[in-house]
Amino acid sequence: MDFSARRSHVYRVMIAIYAVFGFALVYFLFFNTGLTIGVSPSGSGNDVMVSNDSVHAIRDVSIVYVKDGQRQALEVIPLLSPRESRTIMLTPAMVDESGQVELQVMAPFHLTTRALIPVGMPSPDDGQVTFQFSYPPIGYVGQDVEVIASGCNTASSPQQLQLAMELPTRPEWVPAPVDWVIPANDCSSTGIAFTPTLGEEDLPIKIRVLTAWRTLGEGLHSIDVTEPPSATTSTGTGA
Repeated sequence: MDFSARRSHVYRVMIAIYAVFGFALVYFLFFNTGLTIGVSPSGSGNDVMVSNDSVHAIRDVSIVYVKDGQRQALEVIPLLSPRESRTIMLTPAMVDESGQVELQVMAPFHLTTRALIPVGMPSPDDGQVTFQFSYPPIGYVGQDVEVIASGCNTASSPQQLQLAMELPTRPEWVPAPVDWVIPANDCSSTGIAFTPTLGEEDLPIKIRVLTAWRTLGEGLHSIDVTEPPSATTSTGTGA
C-alpha cells in the first residue's frame, strides 16, 4: 500500500472516530435521561419525588413549576446521586385553574422531565361535602350581620375547611376567615359575621367554602343594611 492509500485509509478511520464521538456528544447533550418525577411514599398527593434513575450522579438539578405560561424557580439540587430521590412539596400557589401543577425537572446535558400533577383532589370513593347558606333578611348598622353555613360530609375522614366572606362594595368590612371542621359521615354548621358602619341597599355578600387547594362551594346573596329601629319607651302618667 503506497503512502497516498495509507493516508486515505487513516482519514477514513479518523472520520469514523470523529463521527462516533460527535454522535455520542450530541446524545449526552440532548438525549440523556435519568431524571424522573414520581409519587411520594407519603401518599398525601400533595408532594412528589424527584429521582435520579441513572447510574451516574447528576449535577445542578433545577426544579421549576409552570403557571400562567411562566416558569417559577422552585429548588436547585447541587448533586443528585444515582438512585437518590428528593421530596418536593407542592403548595396551593403552584396550582393552575385546572387543579394541577405542571412540574419540570432539568439538568445540564439531560432531557427535561415534565409532569402534570393533580393535587388536593379527593377520589370518587372519598365521598363529598354539600353546603347550604342562610342569610339574614336585613342588616342593621353597628350590629353583627351573620351568615350561617351548614354542611354534610359523606367522606370517611373529617373535612378541614375555611369559611370566607367577600363584600365587593365594602371590602373594609370583610371579616377574617373562619376555620370549620365537618366530621366524617356527619353534618355541622358554623357562622361568619361582619359589622356594617353605615346603611347600604342591596349589599352583595359572597360566601366561599375553601380547602387549602380550592373552593368547594360558594353562595351569593344581597341584603339591605339600614339604621336599627329606634327603641321605644312607653311612659304613663298618673291622675
